[in-house]
Amino acid sequence: MKNIILFVGILFLVSFLVGCGQKDVDEYYISNEEFFRGTDGFAMEFRRGVVPDSLLDDTLFSAVLQLHNKGAYYLNGFITLIFEKDFICIADDSGACVEYNVQQVSGTHLKDQITQKQQRIVTLYKLIDEVHAGRQSGDASALAAEARTLRDDIQALKKSVPLTNPFKTKWIGLEGKSFFTPSGEQDEVRYTLKAKTLPSLKTKHTTQLIATACYEYATSFTDEVCIDTNVNKLKIFEGTCEAEDVTSSGQGSPLVVERVEVTMLQDTMDYVRPQFNIHVRNAGKGKVINAEKVEEACSSAGLEKRDYNAVFLNTFMLSNAAYSYSFDGYDPNTGKEIVGSYDRDTIECHPNPLILRKGEDNYFRCAVQRGLSDDAFRTSQASYKTPVQIDLSYGYQFSQSVSLDVEKDVVY
Repeated sequence: MKNIILFVGILFLVSFLVGCGQKDVDEYYISNEEFFRGTDGFAMEFRRGVVPDSLLDDTLFSAVLQLHNKGAYYLNGFITLIFEKDFICIADDSGACVEYNVQQVSGTHLKDQITQKQQRIVTLYKLIDEVHAGRQSGDASALAAEARTLRDDIQALKKSVPLTNPFKTKWIGLEGKSFFTPSGEQDEVRYTLKAKTLPSLKTKHTTQLIATACYEYATSFTDEVCIDTNVNKLKIFEGTCEAEDVTSSGQGSPLVVERVEVTMLQDTMDYVRPQFNIHVRNAGKGKVINAEKVEEACSSAGLEKRDYNAVFLNTFMLSNAAYSYSFDGYDPNTGKEIVGSYDRDTIECHPNPLILRKGEDNYFRCAVQRGLSDDAFRTSQASYKTPVQIDLSYGYQFSQSVSLDVEKDVVY
């Protein structure tokens, strides 16, 4: 039966890829779990050969940024170009320097529409996985067709936002690695710039263009953990597991859940209380920032100190969400989680947000509530393995730069 399911899945993907005009079938996988590996995220670089090494003053030139979402998650955010205003300006179609408002960002009104469609596509991907694995019935072709339609809608919305505009800050949205984009979506952003006239006594000036990206990203960790009811090791059940840490080398994002430390606490004589320390690390080259402040991070508004290195634990689910924790939201006044009057969580997690500190062991701690007294944690039953899922969200910021020489156009 498994071979039949695998064969049908392969046929579906091959026919699907041919329909999409893709060439390298070897890059595709039966399960999108393959995409959630490693530590790659968003990559950005100036296209080589476009920005000149040197140019004369009072001259137009271009800068092209190549964008590539190499991670496994949707990316929404902004790119801003920073330069010395005394020597460089953004030019309009006539070649004249234009004024711009760094707070006015093209495309922000489309963000919510695109995010909703992206979330539905993620759900469809999971359903396709379930159908391929035989865990759920359904028409994988119909699900894929719906996802394609949503992707076309997103592309149409994105094309309605002009990428060539007089503003230095631009909105970006890119899909991560998936069945549709196995290498992650790519795009370009182009700027038309002008080297201003150098002062009369200055014949040459070396300057830089700095592109900074600020965007929302995510990390999802899934595995199995052991609920070891034999906490005192007084009884032995044949074939049972023992509580041990779960490790990972990456989840297709720059922020990595490296290790989940599993401990069984004695809640009462009859029940254990599972506890999990979720160790995270920034494995990328950029900075982790508050996910709710990515627009400010790429504008003159800037960030407060507490907005740097802030990671949100959105959900922690044990035993397929039979026991769970959900983030109630961020309070910008306190910099902490909103305290709700009614909370159905059966797992407690803190701190949230977690502020990463360089050189330290950074982790969230989650534990089943005291006194839960659920049969799943009764010491009289055998130890067992069960799924755990951890969802993190955060912002990310990093920069790339290129140097150029502006020289005086001397007439002899």
